Amino acid sequence: MDISGITATTSRVDIRHPATQEPIGLVIWVKPMSDPSIKAVQRRFTNETLRQRGMKITAEKAEANRTDILIACIDKWEWNGDAQFNGEKPELNPDNARKVLKLDWIRDQVDEALGDEASFFKA
Repeated sequence: MDISGITATTSRVDIRHPATQEPIGLVIWVKPMSDPSIKAVQRRFTNETLRQRGMKITAEKAEANRTDILIACIDKWEWNGDAQFNGEKPELNPDNARKVLKLDWIRDQVDEALGDEASFFKA
């Protein structure tokens, strides 16, 4: 088997209602953490942390950095059926993604999906 052809692709995340686990109609497609664009965001935060060595990183800053990485991982999203956010089906951009990811239960599902490395590979 030639392993050079085994590459990661995007993965589909069907966002589920936190109580019922039923899909709510929001589908988020995420890029793997190994994607070069994601690595660039991670490196930027690592470099920032190293420059601030004498300063403490706050929990708020660490959370904001993690949210920025999650935003960078979102390749696209689909608002199907009656799924809406604040009465609309927002287009994907960093500001809208940040607003949607403020919902902990959505952010947690995206974060969990990113940890499922196998979902990014086709058998």
